[in-house]
Amino acid sequence: MNFCSVTTSEGIGNTKDGFHSVQQRLSGFHASQCGYCTPGMCMSIFSALTNADKAADRPAPPQGFSKLTISEAEKSISGNLCRCTGYRPIVDACKSFAADVDLEDLGLNSFWKKGADPADVSKLPAYSSGSICTFPDFLKAEIVSSDKHIDINGIPELSVINRTSEGAQIGAAVSISKAIDVFSDGNLVFGKIADHLNKVATPFVRNTATIGGNIIMAQRLHASSDIATVLLAAGSTVTVQVASKKLCLTLEDFLEQPPCDSRTLLFSIFVLDWGSANVTFEASRASPRPFGNAVSYVNFAFLARLSEDASSGAFLIEDICLAFGAFGTKHVGV
Repeated sequence: MNFCSVTTSEGIGNTKDGFHSVQQRLSGFHASQCGYCTPGMCMSIFSALTNADKAADRPAPPQGFSKLTISEAEKSISGNLCRCTGYRPIVDACKSFAADVDLEDLGLNSFWKKGADPADVSKLPAYSSGSICTFPDFLKAEIVSSDKHIDINGIPELSVINRTSEGAQIGAAVSISKAIDVFSDGNLVFGKIADHLNKVATPFVRNTATIGGNIIMAQRLHASSDIATVLLAAGSTVTVQVASKKLCLTLEDFLEQPPCDSRTLLFSIFVLDWGSANVTFEASRASPRPFGNAVSYVNFAFLARLSEDASSGAFLIEDICLAFGAFGTKHVGV
């Protein structure tokens, strides 16, 4: 693929070249039963290890461990479903790589006998960061070329990220993960938006799915969208081009329009920087699973500007925006 490398579960380890420590530990912690989900689990854990070890601001981990934390290990498989194991052994296999793990807390495994042998990292399949994994040669022959396609991520106008004192402009083709990074380095409102977006879909979906695509689905299909709800409450605006005219609309006006057709192009979304003084912002969702990978039953967000009464010292609500969204319904701002 242009500008990309492809790594598969066979690429990190296989019967011909030997297995990766991720695969060996999943087996040793009895984390695979029917095996249907195992390749995906391997790649999610491998990706989490790779991303953690790339972090230059983290201290070097002890020998045999990675820079991954227990919290990151627990979230690394949030986008993977398993019908057999109950997840505990899979999480244990991933946590065994974490620098802050207590190995005695891990479950039954084939590396040491619980209660009899001391748990020690030297008994685990060795892990070394920075190992090179490539697409295996024996799979390259099976690749079939497909028709050409246009990747909109290469269009500069749709990939813009512009953070100023006034707010953040985010191109429609910017991934949800990149948008989270932008909002994470901000004020109270931006931080709450980032926290809420972290519950949308799964890490590998967020790495590919775009902010604009999510907004368009909410506008055209009335799809349940946590992103539309929180951005609506934050008073966001969108820039769209309809035929030869470029328009700037509030997100609320855009969502209330008839479903856009192929002549409508969403360029970017602008989120105002409200600061942190005299402002409160909250967002929440109800869904089958708390860490994402599930459509919300209902979601809401509100932003209120406050002032302090000089005589009583109590806070007064100057104005407030409430936004609600639910599966199969329109997003409503009040």
